[in-house]
Amino acid sequence: TWLINLREKKMLSRFRNVKGEKGFTLIELLIIIAIIGILAAIAIPQYGAYQDRRHNSDTQASLRNLYVACQAFWADNGVAGNCTAASVTNETYGYTDSATVTITDGTGTETAFTATAINSAGGNAAGYGIDAAGTISALKK
Repeated sequence: TWLINLREKKMLSRFRNVKGEKGFTLIELLIIIAIIGILAAIAIPQYGAYQDRRHNSDTQASLRNLYVACQAFWADNGVAGNCTAASVTNETYGYTDSATVTITDGTGTETAFTATAINSAGGNAAGYGIDAAGTISALKK
């Protein structure tokens, strides 16, 4: 048994007395936590701004797609045809609704076309409108 005790003491002394190895001090750990906090404080608002840009792009793309589909509709049905999102959501004109963008149709003739779109995904995403010339502009809040 004294041999076993001697072996255990040697093993424990190896763990206790390893030269040149030290743990982190409290100051080092606090500095690392502070650096991570600063990086998070910078990254989180940037991520929110990125989400808003993505929602705005999705809203504008939906309006552009509606306008292009309506131009094909008017080419087939004449300029006085009333184009709405419902009238071009089919295989012929290829418009598909976005899951998060709500389109409100205005006047649907080619010369007086208007439509608005708002992204329901939230955040600070803006609403947009499109006119007969295909010009997209932000709605006033």
